[in-house]
Amino acid sequence: MNTISERMEKRRYNLFVLIAIPFAMYFILIPANALAEEQAIPPWMHKDVLQAALDIGMNAEQSPQFKVALTRYFDDLNSGINKLIRRNPTGLERAIKRKSTSVRKRMDKDMAKFLDAEQMSRYYIYRDLLLSRMNPNAKVTGPSTLQGAPSSHDY
Repeated sequence: MNTISERMEKRRYNLFVLIAIPFAMYFILIPANALAEEQAIPPWMHKDVLQAALDIGMNAEQSPQFKVALTRYFDDLNSGINKLIRRNPTGLERAIKRKSTSVRKRMDKDMAKFLDAEQMSRYYIYRDLLLSRMNPNAKVTGPSTLQGAPSSHDY
C-alpha cells in the first residue's frame, strides 16, 4: 500500500515530467511574436493544464511512457511543420492543419496503449487544455471531451 509520502513523490515526479519536456519544446513551437504579455506563462504551466495532467492519475510506470508520447508528439509536429514550410505548398495553412491532426491522432493512439479508459477520458481533457493554451485561436470541434470523447482541434 502506498504511503502518503510515496504518493506525493509520484505527483512531484509527474509534475516534473509534464513541465520539463514541453518547456524545451515551447521555444521551438511558439514564434516570438506570439508571446503577448497575457501569454507570459508557458501553456503547460497554467494551473488548469497542470491540474488536468495530475488528474489523469498515472502511476510510476505510465509517467515515462506519457513523457515519451508527449515528446514524440512535439518532435513530429515540429519537424512536420518545418518540412511543410520548406516545401511551401499551395494551401500551407490547410496542410499544417492536416499534419497537426494526424500527429495528434498518433499521440492519442500512443496514449491509449498504456492508459485505461478512465484515464483516457481525463487525458482528452488534458490534451484539449494544452492545445488550447498552445493556440488560443484553435477551434474545438466534435463531441465534448467532458464526456470522454476525443475532440479535434483546427490549427
